[in-house]
Amino acid sequence: MLLQTDENEKKVLLAIYGLNFYLNYFAYYYYKHDLLFTHQFFIYNFNINILYQFTQYKRIAEQRTTGATFISDPKIKNSQSPDDTANAARPSSQIAGRSLQHWIVVENAFSVAECTQLTNSITELDATNGSLVAGRFEQDIRQSVLSWLPENDDYAWVDARITKLVADANRQLFGFALDGFDEQFQLAAYGPQQHYDWHIDSGQGRIASRRKLTLSVQLSKPDAYVGGALELNADGCPFGALRDQGTAVLFASNTLHRVTPVTRGLRHSLVAWAHGPAFV
Repeated sequence: MLLQTDENEKKVLLAIYGLNFYLNYFAYYYYKHDLLFTHQFFIYNFNINILYQFTQYKRIAEQRTTGATFISDPKIKNSQSPDDTANAARPSSQIAGRSLQHWIVVENAFSVAECTQLTNSITELDATNGSLVAGRFEQDIRQSVLSWLPENDDYAWVDARITKLVADANRQLFGFALDGFDEQFQLAAYGPQQHYDWHIDSGQGRIASRRKLTLSVQLSKPDAYVGGALELNADGCPFGALRDQGTAVLFASNTLHRVTPVTRGLRHSLVAWAHGPAFV
């Protein structure tokens, strides 16, 4: 039985089958009196097909270990009402030509005014050194300034928005077992030379081990800073997230990602984690 394939892989398979048919016909026509040779030739071509199918299976298995569900049709439909087109998930074919099998991008998840309000909150809230990694200060790995969004009525609208974004994304693609938000939402600021090297969000701690789904919202205008790109790498091909203000990216918390060094300006983001039983 053939595994799920995209259009390019189908073309490769058809080409392989066509070539095998031609070679098998050639072997039979010219060596039909040499049954041993013909038999060995058939076995060789059969092994080629088995090898290709195995590589497909391995690829899909590796994708599933990232926590994302493999889909043969990369177009992702949004479950919101027809009138709420602003928050529609962008079709994967429009994102840098890549299939969004590992993450969902939601443009205009937050308005410009909302992004500005949250950015201003960073200066009003108690900020902490963002170099803490796994309980140790590691400035070679991470440099940033962090604030934690208070859990009060003033920011209840943020909680409602993130809850809906996570629920929609989980229903559309991931299908994780989620049971809530165990941590406050994080506001991060990256200035010149600040960064966060390659890492995953799920960890070994009591709470970090329960991180299942990560949400990152771009709060800054794209021209407010240089560098500071959010890059995700779930399959060996890094993907640069959109820099449009208010855009949200949701991905499995065990997906490798980083923020490249900012060379000028300030990059602000909102990060949230949805929690559930640890990945097995």
